[in-house]
Amino acid sequence: MVSTTDKTMLVERSCVLEKTTCTINDSYNDYHAEIDFLHEK
Repeated sequence: MVSTTDKTMLVERSCVLEKTTCTINDSYNDYHAEIDFLHEK
């Protein structure tokens, strides 16, 4: 399992490489963070 910090670092890294990828990864991670949060309740 990947920790939240690792995910954030990956997003930031792809952000530097390619702005489009950054936007996609951000929304993808936000979406899954919400799903994970709901599952934990």
